[in-house]
Amino acid sequence: MRVLDHSLLFEARLRKLLSYIKN
Repeated sequence: MRVLDHSLLFEARLRKLLSYIKN
């Protein structure tokens, strides 16, 4: 299980979504 990779991917996706909403 690569929980860390999944959490990092989720964080990256979340940041991208937040930056998209800000603009």
